[in-house]
Amino acid sequence: MALKRLSTPSEASTFPQDNLTPGEYEMRLVYVADLGIQTGMTWKGQKKKDSQQICLGLEVVGETTTINDEEVPRILWSKPFNIFKNMTELGNELKMYRLFEPSAKEGDTPDWDAQLGKPCVGSVVAVEKEDKTFDNIGTLSPLPAKYHDGVAENQTQPCVGDSTDPDNACNKALFGLAKWCFDNRVGAPVPPVPSNTSEDDTEVPVADEVPY
Repeated sequence: MALKRLSTPSEASTFPQDNLTPGEYEMRLVYVADLGIQTGMTWKGQKKKDSQQICLGLEVVGETTTINDEEVPRILWSKPFNIFKNMTELGNELKMYRLFEPSAKEGDTPDWDAQLGKPCVGSVVAVEKEDKTFDNIGTLSPLPAKYHDGVAENQTQPCVGDSTDPDNACNKALFGLAKWCFDNRVGAPVPPVPSNTSEDDTEVPVADEVPY
């Protein structure tokens, strides 16, 4: 199913607790998550336009983690980035797309489905926050085509996301910042207030609580 490029606004996995050794790893693109329309930030008193964002889920080749007592392939999520009707040199989508399709150029409409399963090289960095250590993707680099056959196949079934489909595999695999953005997209359903909690007791997240 192709990624739906939006023009108008329209149960989480457990976060992995074990950490990778910082360094470079071979990775394969297995998820392209649609995070929906995100509210534009306010910068110097001016609010930027709301924009659709996506992020990439990369399987770290040969690495696993344990989620809900099950050993599964290790997935890391890229930072979310804006997408528009076409790719532009001013945006991050073209840069990310070129990791898998080096010939892509400004003005192209990307075919993310065709990139699923392709490998790249990513650096993993350790980020400490509130006495916890998180694995983040530091940088991503393309892998020359002549080395592709030497990279082990991905174990995760590749999937392109759909922010309007609650059963989409990408949505269920989100965690950290990627999931926070998805849950706070424009038009996202508001979670019901528990029956034993009044609306006045409901906590409202603040900027400092945005997860890594």
